[in-house]
Amino acid sequence: WPPLVVPILIQLPVALFLGLLLSYQSVKRQREKIRAALGYYLPERAVQRLAHEAAGTGGKELVFGTCLVTDIEHYTALSESLPPEALGRLMDEYYRCLLDAVSRHGGFVSDLAGDSMVAVWAATRTGGAGARDACSAAREVQESIDRFNTARGRLRLPTRIGLDSGQMLLGNIGSERRGEYRAVGDIVNTAARLQGLSRHLGTRVLLSGQTAALLERDDMRFLGDFLLVGKRQPIGVYEPPSAGGQPQSGLIGMFAAALAEFKEGKWTAAETRFNDVLRAFPGDGPSAFYAGLCRRFSQSPPACWEGVVTMTVK
Repeated sequence: WPPLVVPILIQLPVALFLGLLLSYQSVKRQREKIRAALGYYLPERAVQRLAHEAAGTGGKELVFGTCLVTDIEHYTALSESLPPEALGRLMDEYYRCLLDAVSRHGGFVSDLAGDSMVAVWAATRTGGAGARDACSAAREVQESIDRFNTARGRLRLPTRIGLDSGQMLLGNIGSERRGEYRAVGDIVNTAARLQGLSRHLGTRVLLSGQTAALLERDDMRFLGDFLLVGKRQPIGVYEPPSAGGQPQSGLIGMFAAALAEFKEGKWTAAETRFNDVLRAFPGDGPSAFYAGLCRRFSQSPPACWEGVVTMTVK
């Protein structure tokens, strides 16, 4: 019996235990290498998932969240005027402002492309915490970029921001050969369209109605309903208080009265009211935008008016 009992009851269990221990140590070292390699590029949440999945293409999850998209005005002209090395140093400093603000408010950067950043705040259930954090980050980005531009004289990078909230797919997107951890969904596209709309309205930050509803604040200005380029359904658009916290109560009330006239198709009366806003608040971009629309619609009224502004350019 000893020649049978010793190998079966002692040697085999010990060998199995040692084999499992070595395998565990090897997997642990592999995961640590993955974390070290990806930690610079991905959020900790993504790194943990990819480490456990051996960098596979699965692991996608449908979450509710808020997406923030930024874009730099006149970036193309600036890039043409600087050598690549100087432009690279400038963009490193610029993105440091944006990334620090996103990180401090609990978001993570899904994508950096040229002069644009996509950041997301994801949650496992519907709620306003992510939207509040995203808006706080947007305000800090404004303040940081103001300081950045003041310190650099003519090398200014004025930045527009758009935010939208809703469902998105979060995970490793791509194939076995090449993939990226990012957010996919209509809210990413809508946030990008909102920052583009900001250029036409002369604003710096715009929120969708979905995001504004999650914030539950009464100090935001409703700018109207817009059918954005490529979209089939109009959305309400809001402007949050400026980074400096300037009171907007008088502006909000006067603008709302003018917008009501505009929505009813009373072009002349609406233009008069928007001009009144401009006299009281010189340089107000949305009022100037609507005053111009009123003049155009007075001469050539829309064939079917439902109170929605249709944008034909990004």
